[in-house]
Amino acid sequence: MIELFGIFKDNMVLQRDKEIRVFGCCEPGSNVSCGVMDGRRKKASGSAVAEEDGLFLIRIDPLPAGGPYKLRVSCGKEKVVLSDVYIGDVWLACGEDNMLMPLKMTETPVNASGAIKEDRLHFYKVPLADELDEEQAQAEADSSWVTVDPQNAGEMSGVAYYFSLELMKKVDCHIGIIGCYALNSGVASWQSRQALESTPEGRHMASDWDKEVSHITDAEYLREKEDYLRQYASWKKLYDRVAGRSPNEGYDMLRKSSGDWPRRYPNGSFSYKRPGGLFEVMILRVFPVNLKGVIYYQGETDADDYSDDYAPVLGTLINEWRTLLDDGNLPFIICQLPMYVDRDRKFMGYEDYKWPHLRDEQYRVSKTQKDTYLAILSDCGEFDNLHPIDKKTPGRRLALLALKEVYGYNDVCATAPYITDVRKTNGGAEMSFAGDFKMLMLKSTGNSGFEISGMDGVFHPCRAAVDFDGRTVTALSPEVMDPVTVRYAYFSFGDTSLSSDTGLAVLPFSKNIVRNLSED
Repeated sequence: MIELFGIFKDNMVLQRDKEIRVFGCCEPGSNVSCGVMDGRRKKASGSAVAEEDGLFLIRIDPLPAGGPYKLRVSCGKEKVVLSDVYIGDVWLACGEDNMLMPLKMTETPVNASGAIKEDRLHFYKVPLADELDEEQAQAEADSSWVTVDPQNAGEMSGVAYYFSLELMKKVDCHIGIIGCYALNSGVASWQSRQALESTPEGRHMASDWDKEVSHITDAEYLREKEDYLRQYASWKKLYDRVAGRSPNEGYDMLRKSSGDWPRRYPNGSFSYKRPGGLFEVMILRVFPVNLKGVIYYQGETDADDYSDDYAPVLGTLINEWRTLLDDGNLPFIICQLPMYVDRDRKFMGYEDYKWPHLRDEQYRVSKTQKDTYLAILSDCGEFDNLHPIDKKTPGRRLALLALKEVYGYNDVCATAPYITDVRKTNGGAEMSFAGDFKMLMLKSTGNSGFEISGMDGVFHPCRAAVDFDGRTVTALSPEVMDPVTVRYAYFSFGDTSLSSDTGLAVLPFSKNIVRNLSED
């Protein structure tokens, strides 16, 4: 009997201009063939012999964008035929809560979903389970590719929806989005344990997990999981009822009546949150299907404990995925964490700089890993809300980077303003910026977002001004006579007044001032 992995369903999209890979299982040692059919005409084909465990991988020569086609897989007298298969661009949308958050929970879900007017966007959500068992197999059997329209768009990831909408303005082919996301999922769960433990930082994460769950019995975990699922089901029922009464309200308004969703999925030795867990139950159910690229919005779960260890571990994830796909240049576009602080820390005046540090780590990955890009969200986020309702801004900025860096549209403004140089002035700093803009603009808020410190390491808020050239900013503080460090938007949550004429937020930074203006 032929069984294809769950991603192979009617209405799917396969990556254009790259090797097509079809995989599943059948009788060990049997010959399996596959053809991409345009009516009766075979566009391309390939074959393979099933391994001892019954798994097979068929490789088919690349095809240009097109369709709809049929995908026919045969083994002896048995065959499986998929209909309405398109060759286009396939993106993996991966992450945790904020990538998961569906369009219907965003700012203006009804109006947004009405923007879909063509049948060119396809969406597949990879089923989630703790382990690869009968429950997962049934969920995978029931899963399907959805051709997105105004009626079903609300169930799609909001970030991925807006990302796709922006792409379709310029990309003339069908777009396939594969949704791989889970609540409270750390970077350690999205890669194999072997890859994770290849760095000291990863071994630290794995060891911490092992210690945490060592005293939790399987029975205790299952009780906690059932309790969590009951809470979530109860909240979902209430939310859907409130949303049904007020379909034009965004999530921020609706949660005032229904509350926020239960946040903490429990830990346990076989929870999907374990090191390698989501890699096993989700990523390996999709790979090695070829992709155009990855959009990745994750890090909230890791910010508290691993804000200084994050970059090497995200780096091993990227490298492992590229190795598994045999694509060393696979584009990887990351959402930098937006602004966030919870109510208790805000009113206690407690700032531990964990979120700024994790943003630094994300930036570090984008500069050290080739073909890796960072969408800056320093002007996004909400006070005391880990799930901000604006998903249009992250989705759009991810898409702008994809259009420029992956598709080669050089006329697209995608690179956020970033600091290139800093010079010491009397009581302040002069900074130069580069990026896709002509003019920086400083909004007249109560706080410029700039801070300067002297030798004592104490930072003071600054007055700031943009020079006539539009690319130079001067920051001054009467409290600091001999500046040592200048930083911008370097806090968990606060005002960010500097923006560009292209609407892109400025990259947060903290820079030591190593030379005087007079040295130019």
